[in-house]
Amino acid sequence: MTEARKYCYYLKLWDGRLLHAEGCSAEDAARAAGVKLAEVKRHMPVRALLTPAEIEARAKRFAELRKREAESEEI
Repeated sequence: MTEARKYCYYLKLWDGRLLHAEGCSAEDAARAAGVKLAEVKRHMPVRALLTPAEIEARAKRFAELRKREAESEEI
């Protein structure tokens, strides 16, 4: 089963507040922020949050780069 991608959302409310929340959709983000979707004037996904698999792949890639850097400094 593939987990749905989570995003960091900006939620602009009708009363002028700007909230930040995480969720798979605007509804999830509003729920996480503790507001009703009817209170949200605008919403925008700002950035995608990395999945655990992507975090692990990035860590491996950086470890490989650090290893290469250390080897090149030895020469």
